Amino acid sequence: MRHEKIKGRLACIKMGRKSDSQPATPLPIGLPVLNTGNPWEIFSNVTLENRQKLEPNDFVLLTSNGIIAQVQSIWKVENDAPVQSVLLLKKCLPGSMIVHYAMREILVTDEVVCKSVKKLSISIQSKNQIEPFWKHYTVVPTVI
Repeated sequence: MRHEKIKGRLACIKMGRKSDSQPATPLPIGLPVLNTGNPWEIFSNVTLENRQKLEPNDFVLLTSNGIIAQVQSIWKVENDAPVQSVLLLKKCLPGSMIVHYAMREILVTDEVVCKSVKKLSISIQSKNQIEPFWKHYTVVPTVI
């Protein structure tokens, strides 16, 4: 598993748009209300200024408050600067220790948090390789 620390302020430099042929995604309740008059659009990934790619189902460590979270979706206001991007995250709880692998189980909760990419310091964990029906059971390194 690859994990790297990201220090300082983040700004996204490139975003991957989901295809236009997909049906419209309903807006999540936790998304902040902005008075720009433009609708929100969902993105499949975001590339940070240090060239790391962040996608849905990636795990992040919010260094500001020490919370582990799983990226659910990446949003930005249509026709606006990429730095206005918002990550919709689900908080995670540390589970039991798996001594043989020196890893900890991470349990994804239903509590949703929105964070601006511009204001985050995060540590990106490797992409979730567990089957979709196991989405609330994932193993990541115990460096938390």
